[in-house]
Amino acid sequence: MKYIFTKAILVAFIMSMFVGCGGTTPNTPQLPITKQFRFDGVTFYFADTHSTEIIYHTDKELEALLNAKIIELLKEKNLFSTDSTMNKLEIRASYIRTYVGDATPFSSDALRYPVCNYRIEITDNSTVLRVVDRRNLTYQGGFIMNLQGISASLRDKQYELKFIEAYANTVIESIEALQ
Repeated sequence: MKYIFTKAILVAFIMSMFVGCGGTTPNTPQLPITKQFRFDGVTFYFADTHSTEIIYHTDKELEALLNAKIIELLKEKNLFSTDSTMNKLEIRASYIRTYVGDATPFSSDALRYPVCNYRIEITDNSTVLRVVDRRNLTYQGGFIMNLQGISASLRDKQYELKFIEAYANTVIESIEALQ
């Protein structure tokens, strides 16, 4: 009985140490950011898991599509400015094109959902005010597109337009969440 009582006190003591050490850290105040941002374009990284017979968008085409969509959405949400006093929006984005059967001996030319990463920095001159870093994002297609992916029938570059649009929307949602 004494052993159980001693064990209970020891467990209670250890738990109280974790509670005491696990308190919240004081919030670091964030520097204010402007309501609109200057944006010169995405720094774009592209990878392709293998070459195919099917002609898909080039890395330059994908970069142009992503930049155009981000600028369109920034303007639509009234977040875009050319005023030099506004904070600068810097976005590094990567797009990894993948195919059905990658990492197997039976790879195909049919698209699978790409893997996307991005890092957003809002800067004031050389001072970084905010950062968002998201990794290993994949497109979430609807039921029909998921069936097309499973059946290896995403074999046209038109599907990448949907991927890029969703990618740009995700980036913009992250920017809006910073305000």
